[in-house]
Amino acid sequence: MEVCAQGSVGDREWEWALSVGRVVELDRGQQFAWQGMECSGFGVVLTGELRVFRMSRYGRQVNLYRVGPSECCGLMASSLLTGSSCLCYVKAEVVSSLLLLPASIFQQHVFQSRAWLDYLFACMHERMAGMVGLLEDVAFGRVEARLARLLVNLAQAGQMTQQQLAAELGSSREVVCRLLKKFSDKGYVKADKGRLTVLDSQSLRHLYQG
Repeated sequence: MEVCAQGSVGDREWEWALSVGRVVELDRGQQFAWQGMECSGFGVVLTGELRVFRMSRYGRQVNLYRVGPSECCGLMASSLLTGSSCLCYVKAEVVSSLLLLPASIFQQHVFQSRAWLDYLFACMHERMAGMVGLLEDVAFGRVEARLARLLVNLAQAGQMTQQQLAAELGSSREVVCRLLKKFSDKGYVKADKGRLTVLDSQSLRHLYQG
C-alpha cells in the first residue's frame, strides 16, 4: 500500500502544512534523528529516501524500513504523539528533502484533523507490517536464503558493503562475508573492486523459493 501525504490529507490540509512547516535539505549520509533524542517536529519526505534503523551499543545496525517521497517515519510519529524519545536512527540514503512541521503546532492540529489522523495511522500500519515481516525473517528465515533474496531483488545491493548488507539482514558482517564467499565459489556472484555482480539469479532464487 502506498501512502501519499498530499493525496491523503487533501489540498487544503497540505497547504496548511506548507504554511507552517519548513523544508529541510539533507545530504547523502546525513543523520536526521538519533535513538533517545526528543522529536522536535513531524517530517514528510518530499524527495529522496531515508533509512530508519536501530543500532546496538557496539555499533551493530539493523535496518527497519525506508521512507520515500510523501511518506513519514511511523516510529518518529508515534514518539512525537506520545511525547516519548525517538526509538530509531534516521539517515538520508541519497540527497533528500523533507517538510518539517513544528512539534507543538502539529500535536495541536493533528487531533482536530481526521485527514491527518488517517494518514498517520496508515503510515504506522504500513511500517508495523514491514517490521513484523522483518521480525519473521530474522526469527524464522535462514540467513543464506534472505541474502540470496536481497541480492536478487534489491537494485543497489551490488554497491553495498558487507556491513550494509548485514544491516539489511539483521546479521553480522562475518556471516555475510562467509556466505558471499560461498556464493562466489559456486558461481552465483562475482566480487570485483567492492562491487557485487549477480551471475546466476536463478540459483539464488532457488535458495529462497525452495
